[in-house]
Amino acid sequence: MASHPTQATEPDPPDRDQEAPTPLHLAAQQGDLDTLYRLLDHPDDRTTTAADPDAQGITPLHWAAINSHILFCKALLERGAEPDLRGGELAATPLMWAARQGHLAVVHLLIKYGADPTLTDSQQFNALHLAVHSSSAFLVAYLLNTLQPLAVDAQDPEGHTALAWACYQGDAISVQLLLGAGADVLKTDHAGLTPLHWAVTKGNSTCIRHVVQAGADLHARTHEGKTAREMAIELKSLPAYERALVEAGLDPLTGRPQQDVPFKTPSRTNLAIFVVVGVAFGVMFETWALLPWYSSVILVAAEAYAMHHLVSRVILGVRSTPKHAHHGHSHGHGHGHAHGHGHGSERVTKSAYLCAVITASLAWVFYVWVTRIVLQLSGYSITSLLFALLFLSCCYNFFRAITLDPGTVIEDMVESGSFNGINFCLACMVRRPLRSKHSFATDRCVAKFDHYCPWVWNDVGVNNHRQFLLFVASLVGGVLLFARLTWAYFYEKAPDLSPDAYCPALVPTLVCTATTYDPFAFAVSSWACLQLTWTVILLGAQLWQVARQMTTLEVSNVGRYGYMGGKPSMTAASQFGAIDKFQTGSGSSTPSSGDDPVSLAHAPRLPDEKKGTFSYLLKLLGLDRFTSRGKAISGLAHATRGDVTNPFDLGVRSNCVDFWTRGKELGVEYERLFEIPEAGRGGFRRVVAERKRREREEAQDGAHGPVSLGSSSNAPPHDVGLARLLAGMKRKMRMGYGSSSPYERVANDPPV
Repeated sequence: MASHPTQATEPDPPDRDQEAPTPLHLAAQQGDLDTLYRLLDHPDDRTTTAADPDAQGITPLHWAAINSHILFCKALLERGAEPDLRGGELAATPLMWAARQGHLAVVHLLIKYGADPTLTDSQQFNALHLAVHSSSAFLVAYLLNTLQPLAVDAQDPEGHTALAWACYQGDAISVQLLLGAGADVLKTDHAGLTPLHWAVTKGNSTCIRHVVQAGADLHARTHEGKTAREMAIELKSLPAYERALVEAGLDPLTGRPQQDVPFKTPSRTNLAIFVVVGVAFGVMFETWALLPWYSSVILVAAEAYAMHHLVSRVILGVRSTPKHAHHGHSHGHGHGHAHGHGHGSERVTKSAYLCAVITASLAWVFYVWVTRIVLQLSGYSITSLLFALLFLSCCYNFFRAITLDPGTVIEDMVESGSFNGINFCLACMVRRPLRSKHSFATDRCVAKFDHYCPWVWNDVGVNNHRQFLLFVASLVGGVLLFARLTWAYFYEKAPDLSPDAYCPALVPTLVCTATTYDPFAFAVSSWACLQLTWTVILLGAQLWQVARQMTTLEVSNVGRYGYMGGKPSMTAASQFGAIDKFQTGSGSSTPSSGDDPVSLAHAPRLPDEKKGTFSYLLKLLGLDRFTSRGKAISGLAHATRGDVTNPFDLGVRSNCVDFWTRGKELGVEYERLFEIPEAGRGGFRRVVAERKRREREEAQDGAHGPVSLGSSSNAPPHDVGLARLLAGMKRKMRMGYGSSSPYERVANDPPV
């Protein structure tokens, strides 16, 4: 087997026996600006310059760069220091020293002053190689997006590319970035190893999955004749290798695409899901109607299992991961998003399956309402009309919550220290507005992200949050009215039980009467009422969050967000080296599929938790965040006690107005909200108060003069406001289903 690649050598300080550091070199190591000013601005020795090297060719700029003394670096560069002077045993430039340590701000400063990131040291490592060695994903992203044409596939003396190094280190974030920049996944080193071989040596399933999905050759052999699978067996990383193949949709044994999905197009797959679920619900309700309750319960449960099996196994093609592929899974960390689940639950929650369950339920409720209530029950016209309105509102907002773009996010951040996981998404390569998050279920950044809801088959964000809340509210109100109407239907239409009819002592007589008279309608009504157990909790939580100007994400992670009283340590420095921190904490050389790289840039991971059917159901119903693991209870407690300083909170009334007007009350566009006002945490209150004061003054001034409304004659100011309100409502009704704004890649300052 090929030996491990030669790791980059750390720059060593000069031997003190050879030469003591000069005062300027010593000041550069310590970041002593006073000494620099004294030596260079008011020098006693006129021969001292900012570019003076020592005996090994190391300049003060080298030492300031490797120690991340950015102000010292800037002072040296302003006083004539050469950014590309080589020094030390490796003949490296100051930029290389900074890149090896992952100092993004210093690298940016040096490039701004003309440093060349394409130069190589005596080991033939360029700045990109060294940035990958540092495991600083944001530095890698920055270098890949500078104006200099970096050779992404440049090789070191042993033939290793930056991608091979990232795979060897198990740095999945850098792997994803390099692949996105066009790194060659088939390029081999001098031993014949591809990046896939090096990913197998580390045993990181996420790295393996990324290179496999990018087109890696699973059958490529090294000069010793070994494939990646054979190396995985030898290095005992076969579980991670096979798990990665399953997650990539390949057969874990042959590496061929799994031919388990019977439909060739997503639209046909979705249509099949809706048809199967709709028919299955009708069969289950009819089974309950035809058989005695004690036998129908068992048969209905079997039919429900058959429906789930048909959808998940046959239509979606979910297959179980081989048992040995789960070995070491407990070392991973739980992840609530798409990449963190097992392969099967990923495909189920991201599919139309749960959306089809809601659709089928609505369809059969409508059927019972028409055939039993409208056609047979009289005297409840007002209640029936209210139900019809709520049902239409529920269906309309359900459709809108599904089809509306939730608020996909559409710039120089390094100098301000905001180029980190809080403000930048490495998966989308876009700047992240405040209150946004990358959704791993849909692989996009969503403005004012609330949560991903499998029931509406979409993320819930700034654009469709109102529709989602109206859907839930209409659903709760509609179920209550439907229960009232079906109760009246059974009470008035069902005959009394015969004396010889059996009714258990603990069961109300009306229930026995209903199951005897029209068990189909009773089954549909019972199923509808069962949904109240979780929708009422969801509605209450959503209304409370709207009143407090918070999202589900913020309530569950209130301690993470600095603008809401979060920990001050969540800065750029704490984001760098996230992979190293994760791997150190996990203690595993074979991370599970839960170690999704992008998630490390956005969210701290929760400890391991036992997963089972009950936990999965809690997650589907959105109730998992109210458990001890979900953090929502502690978040609610913090917010209620006033521990959370929320700059967006304007009071209950203004918070509700802001929610229903999509940020109009605050005067912000959440897709482009990157900072809170300069006035601080109370800034929004002052800004809104000032804006309202100006509006009142303008209204008073305008009240003395005529106001034109279209081509009509003069109209009072309140008529103008009403017309504008109606026009805005009409425009919102015609709101498009997709976003036309493209992503903007990060732009950096050109070198000066």
